[in-house]
Amino acid sequence: MKKISSLNDFKQKKIHERVIEDIDKILHVISFAQQSLSFFKQYIPVQKLVSMMETQKTLLEIHRKKNETELEKIKKSDTKPSES
Repeated sequence: MKKISSLNDFKQKKIHERVIEDIDKILHVISFAQQSLSFFKQYIPVQKLVSMMETQKTLLEIHRKKNETELEKIKKSDTKPSES
């Protein structure tokens, strides 16, 4: 028998997918900015900026992993066979 999906699970799944997609794009932009700024690493403010971006990049990666884990939980609950 087919499992009836929760509307809340559907919404959460879409939210997590969107967040993961957005974070991937943000991480790409940050990486590109860091590569571009590396040509000016002799300037202290640029060094600080690159360092700050690296810290924030790490935090975004953690946030992405958290959302990915939640998404996997939702997907697993969707594929569980119904108990009838």
